Amino acid sequence: MTHEHGTIKNRIVCDSKRLVETIMTDISVLDNVNKIKESLHALYADLDAMHDDDEIVKINRTVSKTVYFR
Repeated sequence: MTHEHGTIKNRIVCDSKRLVETIMTDISVLDNVNKIKESLHALYADLDAMHDDDEIVKINRTVSKTVYFR
C-alpha cells in the first residue's frame, strides 16, 4: 500500500488498513484462527471501500474543476 494521505480520514483509514495487514500476517502462523481471519478480511474490505469512496469523492471534486493536461 502506498502513502497517499490527503485528509485526516484518509490517514486513519490507511493506517488502519496497514494495522489489519500486520495482524493478518502475525496470526497466519496460529491454528484455529479461520474465523478471526475472515473477520479481519471483512474489516479490511470495509476500510478499503471507505478509502475508495473517499477517492471517488475527490475525483468528482477534481472533475468539476477545470483540469489542464499537457
